[in-house]
Parts: sequence; C-alpha cells; structure tokens
Amino acid sequence: PDGVLRFHVRALPGGLVSPALVARIRPGDTWRIGPPLGRLPDALSTTRDLLLLGQGTGLAPLNALIAALDTHDDPPRTHLYAAARSKNELRALLTNGPRDRHRPWLTVTPVVPSTGTHRPGSLVGTALRARVWQHHDIVVCGPPRMQAAALDQLHAAGIPAEQLHSDPLPTSLAIRR
Repeated sequence: PDGVLRFHVRALPGGLVSPALVARIRPGDTWRIGPPLGRLPDALSTTRDLLLLGQGTGLAPLNALIAALDTHDDPPRTHLYAAARSKNELRALLTNGPRDRHRPWLTVTPVVPSTGTHRPGSLVGTALRARVWQHHDIVVCGPPRMQAAALDQLHAAGIPAEQLHSDPLPTSLAIRR
C-alpha cells in the first residue's frame, strides 16, 4: 500500500546475482523483477491453516505472504517457524515483518542455533516435534538445499505433495551448467 518494496539480499561467495545486488546496485538503478517460480501464491487461497518454514533471506517472501494474508477478512491460523544463524540475524530478517503488530491468527517460533554453533537448529525437526501438520498447507522458503531437505523430510513425515509450496531456486552451480 505504501509503494515500498523491501529486498533482503545476502551476498553469497560465487553467487551469480547476490554479489552484484549487494555491491554494485546504486539508487536510481532499474531492476527487472520476474514472477515467482514456485507455488507461493497458491497459499493465499488455501482453505487450510498454514505452516510457514523460513530460513535466512527466505523469511522475506514469508513476511510478504503474511502481509498479504493480513488483508484477508478471516486469515487462516498461521504458524511461522523462522530460522537464522543468530538471534540478531533473526531480528534483522523479521524487521518490518510479522512481529510488528498484533495478529491473533499468527504464531511465530524462532529457531536459532544452540550456543557455540553457527548453524540454525533443525527447522523441520523443530516444527515436526511441536505438532502434527498433515492438515495444513506448508510453505518452505530458504536456500535451495534447505528447501530440498525440508521437502524431503515433510514427504517422509506423510505430508501430501499437494499441500507443499515452495519457490525453488536453482543453485549457482546448476545455473552455470
């Protein structure tokens, strides 16, 4: 509604796009933005409750999805499991996100590493230990390997494929081939 687009970009060594976005983009530059590659928009019309699983910059599209759901008269009960490498990173990724205002239909569960490690805890494992999700639509956003592993774990837990939504991006290595 305010005409502002927010971009969350982490420069990845060897990445094809992120280093340019972080280091070379200047005010006034023009960007061409394409449509999502996966099934995230399908989650806006679901009749089921939602489980959102996001890691790192994958939280940005989930923040946008939550903002879109916020415009619905009766949004579905939504559970966001948000993973990051630290509490500070998580706070930064959720800035202007779901914690900004009261949403009785939304529950946010942070998933951060144990003290002394640099990797987020098991995002899917944390969610699966919390409850049964077979009757929810599930949206997965994050790095390609994380998405693939999460989708495999959810399939193994008995979640039907038609209830799984993601925006799969090819890895940098796959793009180069």
